Amino acid sequence: MAAIIAVAGLAGTGKSTAVEYLSKHCGGEIVYLGKFVLKRVQEKGLERTRDNETIARTELRKEAGPAALVVKAQSEICNLLESGVSVCVDAVFLNEEMEQLEIYASGRPTYLVALEAEHDVRRSRLIQRADRPFVPQEIANRDKFETVNLHMEGVIAKASIRISNNGTMDEFREKLRGFLVEITAAK
Repeated sequence: MAAIIAVAGLAGTGKSTAVEYLSKHCGGEIVYLGKFVLKRVQEKGLERTRDNETIARTELRKEAGPAALVVKAQSEICNLLESGVSVCVDAVFLNEEMEQLEIYASGRPTYLVALEAEHDVRRSRLIQRADRPFVPQEIANRDKFETVNLHMEGVIAKASIRISNNGTMDEFREKLRGFLVEITAAK
């Protein structure tokens, strides 16, 4: 049965890595909510910077409500589910986004995976990123925005499972595999 698996976590916790692994091993498709933010930045003719992405994300939510990014993905999500394909969502930050996903699931299983990693681990990953590395002040700004402005701890508190990602990639994959085994057994 098709399901929705969404991930949440601060920058550098491994959200995109987790979604790639989960989609590959459950036969699902990735729905990247950030694409709507990037599209807005492009439409406005702005440079792709984290500040401009934050402005675009805030505008979208102001215009269409807190779940705006999920609402924009409605047809993609529903079409995949109706075709029997699981949806792996990268990533949710608000309770309203998760609530909207549960509506779209229409009784299908819905899981929220909260990813956690120590600040120093996340900092190291983000600074060393091949694609758009962060500088330390950007990490602090992003953490503040996600925790203070978005109150991300609320969505994380509702997670089906919490996975700590402080170790190696193999250890992380093993934890993700364990999660998939657990939800497969529950079906």
